[in-house]
Amino acid sequence: MVYVGRTDRRLSKRWEGHRSDRKREERKNDPLYRAMNECGLQMFVMEVLEECGISIMDAREYDYMRKLDSWNPLSGYNSPECEATYARRLYFLLNPGCGERYYSVRQQLKMLDPGGMEPCPLEETVTKEFGRRSATSLREGRRLMKKISSLASPVVIASAVSIKPSSAELQLRTKSWTLGRNSGD
Repeated sequence: MVYVGRTDRRLSKRWEGHRSDRKREERKNDPLYRAMNECGLQMFVMEVLEECGISIMDAREYDYMRKLDSWNPLSGYNSPECEATYARRLYFLLNPGCGERYYSVRQQLKMLDPGGMEPCPLEETVTKEFGRRSATSLREGRRLMKKISSLASPVVIASAVSIKPSSAELQLRTKSWTLGRNSGD
């Protein structure tokens, strides 16, 4: 089993955070923390998978989740929702207008929360639109995942609109890491 995460801190500090988080009541059902509590910390090891610039750190984290299938509950501790997030991000990177509209509709939906009142026609319309956009982006993102191997692929990077990183950001090095059971899994 494996868990993939990223950090811009020393690994020892990140490990400290995991050790602390596993004790928090609201995190007790997270698969990683449940396993840490059941198996013991001595059964887990942390290792650096890659050092990369901060500007691509998030994309590389998701690439490793995909490569190691860590969002599959049978082989990893990352949330299965990470796969849907990855697919949508890939689709939105290549279709920025669709991403802007998706997030705009999602924000409208949050603002229309009736608080126990009957749904209004506008809420139903926005809910339907969000459902369509959500399904389309997930379906198309998964289709793209079959063709594009990485969020950091030149195809994706060339298509994405991004701000040029500062020289300080380029100098900052970050680490993607994996955390897995130390039992040959």
